[in-house]
Amino acid sequence: MTIPERRQFGRRQTYRHGTIHIKGRPGVPCLVRNVSQRGAFLEVEIPAYLPFQFELEVDPSVRRIPCEMRHTRPDGVGVNFVEANAPVAVVHTSTIDDVQQWCGRHRDKK
Repeated sequence: MTIPERRQFGRRQTYRHGTIHIKGRPGVPCLVRNVSQRGAFLEVEIPAYLPFQFELEVDPSVRRIPCEMRHTRPDGVGVNFVEANAPVAVVHTSTIDDVQQWCGRHRDKK
């Protein structure tokens, strides 16, 4: 029996290093294991002080993406990005053709 996909946006497998930033706390290292336009799954040892909202910095980025926690598992946390479309340019590093296909937009065939 296959479980149907319930996510609004498809996820893409990744293996990117990141840091969870919480004001007044040291950065928490994590791995971004999958990502979509609206969220991601972060593989992390979840500290007791991890709040509902925090910022995610994905290496080698110079900006932080505001996130909200959606669910936790023993191996990590699922998050939604507060800014729409923010992670695609930061986390996904492929060609434009691949991004267009991933986002559901295809080039016109000649």
